[in-house]
Amino acid sequence: GKPRVPVCWKFRDGYFRSDINFMDELRKVLKNWIPEKILSEKNELLFKCLNCRNLEFSEPFFNDTLRKFRSLPANLKQYNSVVTAGMINEWAGNIDFVPPSAFVFHVSRCGSTLVSQCLGLNSEYISLSEVPLFDQVLRLAVSKDDAMKTSAQQLFRSVVKIYGAKRTGAENRLFIKNDCWHLMFCKQLRSLYPDTPFVIMYRSPAAVIESNRRTSGLQCINSFVPPDIYGMEGKLSDEDTRPDNYFRMALDKFYRAIIEIATVDSRTLLLNYNEGLPVIMSQIAAFTGTEFSAAFQGKILERGAYHAKKPGEQFVEKNTAAECKGIESLEELYNSIEKIRVKSR
Repeated sequence: GKPRVPVCWKFRDGYFRSDINFMDELRKVLKNWIPEKILSEKNELLFKCLNCRNLEFSEPFFNDTLRKFRSLPANLKQYNSVVTAGMINEWAGNIDFVPPSAFVFHVSRCGSTLVSQCLGLNSEYISLSEVPLFDQVLRLAVSKDDAMKTSAQQLFRSVVKIYGAKRTGAENRLFIKNDCWHLMFCKQLRSLYPDTPFVIMYRSPAAVIESNRRTSGLQCINSFVPPDIYGMEGKLSDEDTRPDNYFRMALDKFYRAIIEIATVDSRTLLLNYNEGLPVIMSQIAAFTGTEFSAAFQGKILERGAYHAKKPGEQFVEKNTAAECKGIESLEELYNSIEKIRVKSR
């Protein structure tokens, strides 16, 4: 009478399937496993899984956490642990998890990584920063294939549940920091989570552009985040695809997406980098109904003195006043967002 689902182990010479008792093995084995990435999209969706033991999700970006997990002996065997999409949904339906307390959207280089790091300082909070699998599944959710789109929506809810599993039993909050281009998925995420607070962080265009100019992120690379994700129409020139120019076009789309959702969605909180970490964190606490203890607030202030992406390095604000030409339209959009933020307070 207990449901049984297939588990697929990928050997060097192909796939070997065997049935296991899902409910029993789920509690014994899968408590500290996570699906890492989609391996195949051809005949069926297959997900590679990783054993994460009892290790915390503590690195600035989840890619760093995955590298830590991949080095564990359990994940260095000659085969991969692979599950089907059906098992992902079954898995998610039979675990104790924390629902999302907030999704954090951002335009990049605006303090969102530090916010995610600070939230992760509380052992009762799960703080996830730019989970690659979430991005993979979200991209499937905008597929031209209607069946794939519907399947991906259910899958996204399932993988969020799995990543939000109560691994110690003490967890009571789940904060998810998205990739910056996920601003373009606000409508899809709102349809999946109609009541979950959306926190949107942003910064002046000159400062964001200058930071990305110093160190280009994936959002600046058109082969990684293609134009259709950003909603860019028409064929781009070689000049358009240069990282600096491509990001300026993306930033325009980010600001427009923020204006669109913040104008109509009362469950959205706008936060400007210039407000400073203490104010930003107190706003998040109030908006999500989360009480920060005095001890936790002390940890936040201490963490705020260090670099978001390099926790052991003290943070020094770099000069972002470098001249940026041709950003008048971006400044107008930024000012429009500022008006919405000030009016909403």
